[in-house]
Order: sequence, then structure tokens, then C-alpha cells
Amino acid sequence: MWSSRRAMLGAAFILGILLLAVSILIPGMVGDWGLFAENETTGPEGMLASISAGESCTAHVGEGVRFAGRCLADAESVGTLSYTWDFGDGTMEQGNLTPYHRYAHEGIYEVTFTVTDASGNVRNDTVDVTVEPAVEREDPDNDPGTTPSPTASAGVTQTPTPTATATATPTPSRSSSSSSGDDDDDENETLCDFFASVREGQAPLSVRFSDASPAVAEKWFWEFGDGASSHEQNPTHEYMSPGSYSVYLTIEDGDDEQYREIKNGYIVVTEPPAPPDVEFSADRTSGEAPLAVSFTDLSGGDPTSWSWEFGDGGRSTDQNPTHTYTSPGTYTVTLTAGNEFGSTTGAREGYITVAEPAPALDADFSADVTEGEAPLTVSFTDHSVGDPTSWSWEFGDGGGSTDRNPTHEYATPGTYTVILTVGDGSGTSVETRAGYITVEEAEEELDADFTADVTSGYAPLTVNFEERSSGDVVGWSWEFGDGGTASRPNPRHRYREPGTYTVILTVLGLDGVDKETKTGFITVLPDETPIPDEPTLEPTEEPTPEPTEEPTLEPTEEPTLEPTEEPTEEPTEEPTAEPTPEPDDGDDRRRDDDRRR
Repeated sequence: MWSSRRAMLGAAFILGILLLAVSILIPGMVGDWGLFAENETTGPEGMLASISAGESCTAHVGEGVRFAGRCLADAESVGTLSYTWDFGDGTMEQGNLTPYHRYAHEGIYEVTFTVTDASGNVRNDTVDVTVEPAVEREDPDNDPGTTPSPTASAGVTQTPTPTATATATPTPSRSSSSSSGDDDDDENETLCDFFASVREGQAPLSVRFSDASPAVAEKWFWEFGDGASSHEQNPTHEYMSPGSYSVYLTIEDGDDEQYREIKNGYIVVTEPPAPPDVEFSADRTSGEAPLAVSFTDLSGGDPTSWSWEFGDGGRSTDQNPTHTYTSPGTYTVTLTAGNEFGSTTGAREGYITVAEPAPALDADFSADVTEGEAPLTVSFTDHSVGDPTSWSWEFGDGGGSTDRNPTHEYATPGTYTVILTVGDGSGTSVETRAGYITVEEAEEELDADFTADVTSGYAPLTVNFEERSSGDVVGWSWEFGDGGTASRPNPRHRYREPGTYTVILTVLGLDGVDKETKTGFITVLPDETPIPDEPTLEPTEEPTPEPTEEPTLEPTEEPTLEPTEEPTEEPTEEPTAEPTPEPDDGDDRRRDDDRRR
């Protein structure tokens, strides 16, 4: 019975090798593969069924499931392929095409098989495994020590059911196909077995494996579950990454018979203890001095101690300290966090930037001119400190503005107080300047002008001139056109000879002189000429004085404006009238009266 069973298992193993060999020989890149899930039953009536990828597989709690991955690749690429299995229950395995796995809990598990070549190309496929509650079966021979015989179904590949143990020195059991054996007493033999020097530890974990197979092996092939393998009898392997690893040993004796032992999740590698991984943050990283900053420790690795250096000489051992920077500058913050496994230091260069504090709000202003004649235009300039954001001006004449640098015109003479109020959103400041602007009456421009009570008549003709100049006049100089002159404001002059005379008035002001010339202003007629009607002396419309460039205030030396001495005419005695005394400047009307009589 044992011989026939060995023959059957050997045939199945050889068939599997041939299938794999055929797949390797097919040319092409890493491409198609399938998943085959085989559920293991523990009774003689159980069967091993293969299902292709995409279909479901059903097993029971405590039963093992054999997975077979298959891929097509170039022959030279096969040695560079890596295999990874994810059994869907949190367990993974690497480096094996035909892993074996037991599920401890019922449920539906998605199993993923991934193949990666040396160029990084990745292919994967999945299959669902349904795990149902455990089923108790009776051994028909009532011999719990016997191993059930695999059965075959047409077109279904037979695969032996391995048994894995969880002790350092596992109990031997047969786990792979063999073609040798003569009787049923060999059924309890386990011809392939091994143990490890250590099964659990922190990465990196060095494990020495020892072959404990009863069979006399000549060849060994170890698969350590992380993609590595060995042909030594008792190899040592180092696991670098945390994880759970299944270990496979295949031996071959001198008759080329092969035996295989699989121990699922045999090696467990954990994360090594480490000091904290330093990380921290701050609620603010910039601002004006004084700047209060709250720091928060974000370190991993469960630190139990903290040492902060804030860059300005300040320190703290709190986990989440608050520190106040009082001086402007750029500061590097350093945190050293420790636990039972050591300490780690982390720094952030130039993490905190502290600026000079803003000056206090203080209103101030200036004006381009503070006094002048009306209308007076003044441009004001804000000089406030403390970064104001609003301005309110009062110019003292009822006017105002909210501009930062306004311009205002004072139309009326007077003395005005200017007030500026500035604000920054949190407060205000007021600057008041009493009597800051003085506006004066506009002075009239110096402008010479005159008129006369009569501009024509018989010789001798006496004319009374009237000065009508504008501006501050302090001196007068008359030229009557006949050689006569005067320096009084309103002189009287007698023209003795007939003719037409041009009169010139020159006035002297505080800031200069001005001259008015009236050509042919006076007409004197001969005695026998009839007296023409005298025109009504209407004053001419005076033009609006235009400001002229004022000369240097040093008046030129004026001649003494003394009127010429006119001879005093002695009136003749009139028989019918009492003569009226004539003024000294020659106003003699007697001849006119005689002529009229």
C-alpha cells in the first residue's frame, strides 16, 4: 500500500516539475500565470482539487491550503524572478511558487500572487478562498496515527498534504512525494525534517537551520521565505526585514527520491527597538518681538524625555513648552527626545524669525507753507510713525480731509489751528498745532493812475490833478508836459501857452515804482479861440491790476519833486467885483472873466 502511494506521489511531483519546465521554456516577458488553490482534507474520503485563478476555493478552519503559482518567462529570466504571496489574513510569504497555508478563522480571504522581474516589471493575480467552520471526520480504520491516503480524480493533479509544527524541534512527518517504501509500517515515517536555532527575534535576525531528516540525503534545497535560498545542509540565514516567514526544505537521496518539509510562519522577525524619531512643530514661526511661541512634540517611538534648545540661550525639558523671544533675529530650534533605547536629536535651521517691534503710534505732520496772502494753498504731509492706517485732518476753517497727504486752500485771512488724528485699528494718536497757518489780506499791486478836473480850456488853463494810484504809495512825481513838475499827490498846475500836453505820474511804493503816461491829456486853446464845450470827465474803467515782477526794493534816486516856482500874478483892480485871491501855483481866472465880459 505504501509503495503504491509513493509511486502515485512521485508521479504527481514529476508532473509538476514538467509543467513548470514547460512554462519556463515558453519565450516572452513575465506574463501569464495562474493560481491553483488545493484544499486539504484530513479524512480518507477527502480529495485534492485544483481550481484556476478567478474561481473560488473552499476550505475549513484548521485545514491546509496548497497554493501553486505559475508564470511564463524567458529561460534566462527565471533566476531573477521574485515571488510574493499575500494570504489575505495578514500573513505574507516570499520566494516560493507553491506555498502551503492554514487559516485559523473562518471567512473569505483574497489571496494575491505577485511576480517581479529584474527590470521591475510586476504581474499579479488573485483567488478567493472561503474558509468554513472546522469539520470533524472519523478515521475508518480507527487509527488516529495513520496518514490519510490522497485520492485522485480524473484530470486532477494529486498533491501530498504537508504538516507543519510550531516548536523548535518539530515532530517528523511525511510532507512530500516519494516512490520508495514497501509496507504500511512506513506510513508514520517523516523522511524530511529540520529545526532552527531561533525562531523569533528582532531584525536583523540570524538563524541557523539544521537538517533533521531521517532519510539519508545527498542534496538539499532550502527556501527561507524572504526570496533567499541555499543548497547547504545546515545553512545560516539572516532576515533583514520584520515579517512572518515560512521555511521549505527539499531533500534528495541517492535514488533521486525527493522529500519536502514546509513549516508555515516558522520564523517571526520583529521591528528592532529604536530611540525616538524626532519631530516637532510650532504655532507660529515669525512675528514682532516679544514673540511667544508654543512648541508641540510630534516624535514617534514613545519618548520619555525631552530637551529643547530655542536658539537664543533658552532651554526647556517640557514635552510641549512655550518660549518667548525678546530680541529680533533668526533662531534654530533643537529637540533631543529619548526613551529606554536611546535618544535622537532633530533641529530646524532658522525656524523662528523675530522682527523689530513696530514703533508706537505717534501723529506728526508738516506743511509746505504756513503763511501767505489769501487765497493760500497749503500741501500737508503726514510724518506719523507706528504704521497708521487711517487719517483725519481738521484745517481750522471748517475744512477737513481723510487723505494721508491732503492739499487745502485757505480763502479768508486769519490764523488757523490744524489737527491730525491717525489710527492703526487698535488705537489713535492726535497732533494739534495751534495757529499753524496764518493767512493775510492780499496787498494791492502798485499801479499809478490819475485824473484831472479839466482837460481842455483857454490859456492860461489851470488844472487840478487827482492821484488815483493803488497799492502802498509813498512818493509821487508829476510831469505836466510843459516842463512843470510836482511831488504832491494832488497838485494844481497852470498851462500858460496853448498846446497839447502829455502828463506823466510816477509813483514810488514799498516794493518798487510804477508810471502812468497819458498822451495828449491836456489841451490848451489860444485866447481868441471859442471855448469848446468841455466834455464830461467820466473816470475810465480801471483795469484789473496784473502782478508785475517787482523790482528790487531799493528805489532809484528820485529827483526832488518840488513844483516849479510860478510867478504870482497880482490881480488888477476890478470896478464891479472883489477879486478872489489866487493860489500860489498860478491859477488865474481873472483874464477868463474879462474875456467873457
